[in-house]
Amino acid sequence: IGRLPEPEVILIPLQLDNQLAMFPVKKKYNGKEYTKMLTQRGLIDDMQGLIDWYKNKVVNLGNSVMKFRWLSKCLERNKQLSMFKEEYTKRILDALKNERTLTFCCDIKQSNKLGENSIDSKNKKAQENLDDFNERKINHITAINCVNEGCNLSDCEYCIFNFLSSSSLVSIQRTGRALRHPNPKIIIPYFENTREEEQLEKMLIDIDAQNIKKTTLSLFEHKYRD
Repeated sequence: IGRLPEPEVILIPLQLDNQLAMFPVKKKYNGKEYTKMLTQRGLIDDMQGLIDWYKNKVVNLGNSVMKFRWLSKCLERNKQLSMFKEEYTKRILDALKNERTLTFCCDIKQSNKLGENSIDSKNKKAQENLDDFNERKINHITAINCVNEGCNLSDCEYCIFNFLSSSSLVSIQRTGRALRHPNPKIIIPYFENTREEEQLEKMLIDIDAQNIKKTTLSLFEHKYRD
């Protein structure tokens, strides 16, 4: 009695595009600046290379300035991965259009892009949206950090992680939002061979392995669309 239910976790692995070079990145060579066009894979690999360089300066030299740049670049990379997932998350939301869902986003712009009922610090209707959700007037809300804790969120069956936070505490808080339903389901689309795989390991360490399932986006749509 009073025990929170064990969530079902649905993992949807994705692949970064490595064909279309459409993301400009400024580079320098022999003192001259030029622009290089990168693919999704190339852009994330480029960011990771810079992150590793900053990290090396911090660990080996104790450079406090580099630590700020290191952490800022990590957040930028995580947000970029989240933005690359938007098209896939829209398909997930379309399959769950009649279900009770909460989608976690990387920023306010994305929150508004993925849903009409955003709960964020700049939305004057945030509390109204939350009340409407709890009263079952609407079935889908999006959020960044406002509902992480101290927020009464009732009867939310599906919790979608479009953005994966590097903070273990934030991940635990967000997972808790989905546990107010008798049969909660956490849906996590993620890019393989990226930092997101490491973040997933930390997120799922206390989840029963029997409740963790992996599927493709197409199979997910086929199962839930009807």
